[in-house]
This record gives sequence, structure tokens and C-alpha cells, in this order.
Amino acid sequence: MTRARPWRPHARAALRAVTFALLAVGACACAGATDSSAGAVADVVADPDSGHDAIDPVGRSDGASGDAGGVDTLPVDTLPVDTLPVDTLPVDTLPVDTLPVDAATALDGGSADGAPWQSVLVKEGWHPVPGPAGERLIDYSWAGYHNGAAPLPQPTTPAVSVLAHGADASGATDSTAAIQAAIDAVAQLGGGVVALPAGTFRVDGTLLVTASGTVLRGAGPAQTRLWFTKHVGMSHKAHLTFRGQPKVDLVAPAHLPPGSTSGPSDLWPGYHVNLPPKPTLQKGDELALTVLITPGFVADHGMTGTWKAFNGKRVRFWRSRVTKLTPSWHGSTVVGRAPGFPGKVTYRDKPQLERVTGYLSECGVEELSVGNAVDWDDAWAQNQVRAIGFEGVRDCWARNVHSFDPPGPKQEGHMPGAHLQSSGIVISDSTRVTVQGCHLQRAQHRGGGGNGYLFEIRQSTHVLTRDCIGQQGRHNFIQNWGFGTAGCVWTGLLSEGGKAMISKDVAFAPTAFSEFHHSLAMFNLVEDSVLNDGWASRNRGDWSSGAGHTATQNTLWNVRGTGVVISRNFGHGYVVGTGPKLQVSTAVNKTDGAGTAPEDWVEGQGQAATLTPQSLWASQRKHRLNL
Repeated sequence: MTRARPWRPHARAALRAVTFALLAVGACACAGATDSSAGAVADVVADPDSGHDAIDPVGRSDGASGDAGGVDTLPVDTLPVDTLPVDTLPVDTLPVDTLPVDAATALDGGSADGAPWQSVLVKEGWHPVPGPAGERLIDYSWAGYHNGAAPLPQPTTPAVSVLAHGADASGATDSTAAIQAAIDAVAQLGGGVVALPAGTFRVDGTLLVTASGTVLRGAGPAQTRLWFTKHVGMSHKAHLTFRGQPKVDLVAPAHLPPGSTSGPSDLWPGYHVNLPPKPTLQKGDELALTVLITPGFVADHGMTGTWKAFNGKRVRFWRSRVTKLTPSWHGSTVVGRAPGFPGKVTYRDKPQLERVTGYLSECGVEELSVGNAVDWDDAWAQNQVRAIGFEGVRDCWARNVHSFDPPGPKQEGHMPGAHLQSSGIVISDSTRVTVQGCHLQRAQHRGGGGNGYLFEIRQSTHVLTRDCIGQQGRHNFIQNWGFGTAGCVWTGLLSEGGKAMISKDVAFAPTAFSEFHHSLAMFNLVEDSVLNDGWASRNRGDWSSGAGHTATQNTLWNVRGTGVVISRNFGHGYVVGTGPKLQVSTAVNKTDGAGTAPEDWVEGQGQAATLTPQSLWASQRKHRLNL
């Protein structure tokens, strides 16, 4: 198949138009650029660390996270943790011919004498520079709550106690109505804290947050426990949902930069959008750059007959917001920066800018534990039962949320002491969300159909998952279902015990990886993490309703552990700095490598300990915000 041409910057003259400069958060440093955040206007400059105790599963020493968190005392997998897939069963681990692991594309990198070293693709510890064949990283520092420019908030008032509405902290009776009443009372106050004191609160129904500014706060994950019992009719639903109502109220077609010719383009580094004579855009408006999934787009990626679920639909490839308005002398044009588009985007695909309203914002859940495990057969009777869901939100968070083994007799099956029916925290159609210091584990349903995903991101931009632990799920950390997951960062992770169960009656299960799972996740970073099962980016073909190429332009940086990294991105992908026991496979002559040439960039194998910086995200953020 035809490979996408390398992403490359376009040097352009000044706009001859009234220009509204839209800083598309997440813009990268392009070749010849002197500042990866050129034109950036940061309204708030602050450290995102909240001061809360946080799990630091990887023992970082770069100051990017909180306390170590005592990983050695955490529960460990009761099942053998294999390091390689062992058969060709029809599971998400993909065919065994991805192994044996190779290192054919390893480049000179690292230091034989253990001295600190920097990637060829980065200078001064933060600034991306192009590689010899068009390889390019981006500025990943924009991920998270308010693009990392503000700390996670700690509101204290107004506070509404669930006890005041009749909640039972003993777990003996159902507290669904009482907790929902407290949530609704906070909404009437215009925002505040739903206070959940120490205790176990049984929730036989579901909870819903639809008002911005609502924070559910416990007394700590060892003290406050939400025990969700419902399972019938819970497929594809969450027990606790934060739900916005995103809608589009302004649409304008996007065009190539002035001076460009029509035809294939990656729209790098900007997009230009014609607006009405009196545009109504204002600073702070939420925008989405969207593309129509046309037959030509699918064909250009070699996915005809594979990609089907989103064909003919318009998808949001990148979310940003207006942070600066700059008038010029003529016309009416909005200009934005984005890291680029995968493959070949042309006018054929009708790229356009949309203003999006209706996001839920400034909401969070923190300092508590959740558990929803039920009888084994009941858990397997449903699919994708989630503990917590964020849908259509911006600038929200989950902080120090753990899972626990809920009380009551359970048919334990093959997961004694289970915590969750299937899935943990799911984020969809959202932007600028932080998941920090969370520890989820021990899913019952780890079979096919989208189950056992402990930390899941769907069609979202700039999600930051940091200092989190995922154990004994199927895919502990995962991007899933559909185009549009971009600019996300996973840092300071511990992933282990991922298993792909064949059925509820078979105890044996091959290893399953954390991974990019579906439809071209792009410009994401996985870094400074321990992967004792693995991470995969590849062509999954017809699996999962035609996942096809799951990744393009994604980076694994300073990854360690005893697992396996499979890196087969469409176009380019990057593996920079790995631990001595982590195995790396980039060969394209595998079943899951079809159409992924050239092989992904590999640099500094076995040299993760001396890679500088250890956290690219933290280094770039420090530079951008002058911390």
C-alpha cells in the first residue's frame, strides 16, 4: 500500500486577512521553529501537582510526581504474569507471529558507559527536531486539566454531606437516592462538594452528574467506599457518570494555508478557516477540527474493507480552544495550529472547524474507592460495565480513586477477590481531563467484547493519565473505539497482569497488553512507565469491528519492565529509551505489521536509565510554563 508521506511544516507568509490566531493546544515544534509553543498565551501558570498523596508506581526522581506510594505493599497478581502471547486464540493479543521479538530497527542511542544521553529527535531536553526521514515528535505538555497550566483544584465549599440526605455509611441499605439528592443539591447551589465521609455506601442503582462544578470527594480510598451492586441491564453503562451535552453551533470549512495547492496535505502546522463577515468566536471558545471519513481516506490508508464503523461519518480529530484573537487588515479568517493529520487528508475529506458548546466542566471524583464485583456468572452476562464514566467533559479529573473488593458473598470464578465487573474509568468525547494517582485492579470479565479495560480513553484529546496502576484487567490502559484520540499522555504507569480470557469457564488466558486499540490514535505519548505485560501499536485488521491501523505518530519514551512493546505505527512511530528487560518488536513483515512500513524509530534500547529527560512531558511542560 502507499505509505503516507512524512509530516512536514510549511513556511508561509503573513496572512493577508483579518486573522484570529487560534492557539491549538498541543502544537508541536516544527522544523526550523524556535519555540514549540510559538504564539502561546497561557492565562494561568501553575504546577498541576495538587498536594494530595499520589501513587508513584515507577519511583521517578525528576520531581514530576508525588510520594512513592508504597508499590511493594500493593496486591499482586494471583495468576502467572506471562511476558509473551502463547497461542493464536481469537483474542486481542493478536497473532503469535508478532514474536519472536526483534530489534532490527534499533539505532545508535544511549551510552555504553552509562552517561546521560538525549534522543536525536529532541534538543535541550524538550524541543522536538526532525529526524532524517521526516520523523517528528511534538510538544506533549498540553495534556491534562487546563492544558497543565493550572493545578487540580481543591474546592471545599459549598459542601453537601450525603449523610444529610439519609445515606447509610454502614452499607446495610441502599444509598442511591440519598447520594443522588446530594449531587442535585450541589447542582442547585451552582457547584460544590458532595461530601462522602468514611464508610461503605451501597449503591443499588446508578448516579449521574450533569451540572458543572460538581466534585464527589471521599475521606480517602481506604476510608470511603462506593459499593455498586447493579449488574442487570448495565452493559455499556457506568455506575457513576459525569455527562455533558456537546453540540455544534458554528461550522466553517477548513482550507490549506495560503499559497498551498489543493490536493493531499497533512495541514501542518496550521489550518485556515473562512468565517462569516462578523464572526462570533471569542476567547475561550471550544473548537474541534473534524474530517469526513470518505472512501478515499480509507483507501489511502489501505483500510478498504477493514474500516467500516465510521465510514461516511464526520469525526473530531483534534480539539482546541481560542486563547488569542489577533486582528489583521482584510478578510475574515481563523488560523489554528494542530500537530497534523494522519495519512492523506485532502479537500475530498471536507475538513472543517466546529465550535462546540455544552461540555460539562470543573467536575471531579476523588479520595475514595469503588467496587462493583458481583457473582462470576452475572459479571460475564454483561459487557463493558464501567465503574466511572466521563462523557462530553472538559477540564475534569479523577484523583486518588482506587478499586476494592466489595462485601457480600460472591461466586468468585477465576478471579478470587475481584474488585470490578469489567471496566474502571472510561473517558469519551472529552478534552483536558486528568486521571491522577488512581489504582484499579482485578476485573472479573476479561473476555472479548470490550471488557476488562481499567483505564480507557475514547475519541478524546489531551487526556493526562499520570501515576496510576492497572493490574489484572484485560487491557489495563487503552485507547479504544474510533478516530480522534490525540495529544494524550500516559506517564508514571505500572501495568501488569493483563490477560485475555477466552471464556468464563477457562482459567488459562494469554497475556494481553495495554495498547492503542482502534482507528488511528495519533500524536500520543506513553512514558516513564513500567510495563510488565506490554504496550502495542499495530494493524489489528478485522478485530474489534475493523480496528485496522490503531496508531500513527505515537511515542513510547523511557519505558521499562519485563513485558513486550510492539510498535507498528502507520507512517511513523517512536520507541526511545527502553529498560534492559523490556522486549521491542518493530518488524513490519508480521500479520499485524501490514501497511506499517517504514519500521518505527527505535533509539537507546536498554538505556532508559540514562535517558535525559526521564519524562519528556514534564520537561516540555516546565519549559512551556517557565516553571
